[in-house]
Amino acid sequence: MEYGTHLDHARLHEQCHEHLVLIDLLAKGQRMEAAQCLREHLSTALARKVGPGRTTDTQNESG
Repeated sequence: MEYGTHLDHARLHEQCHEHLVLIDLLAKGQRMEAAQCLREHLSTALARKVGPGRTTDTQNESG
């Protein structure tokens, strides 16, 4: 969570729900489904942080 920012309670509720879905999938042993769910979750979180279609500096580094 970021300090000093406006809290979007709907977004927090959605993210908590996604976390619970991930935990449930893992508890059921559905690792492939959990992996896909996590990829989508992280992709959405990244887009919120840096903007849709953009990447972080570490993703652009080669070497």
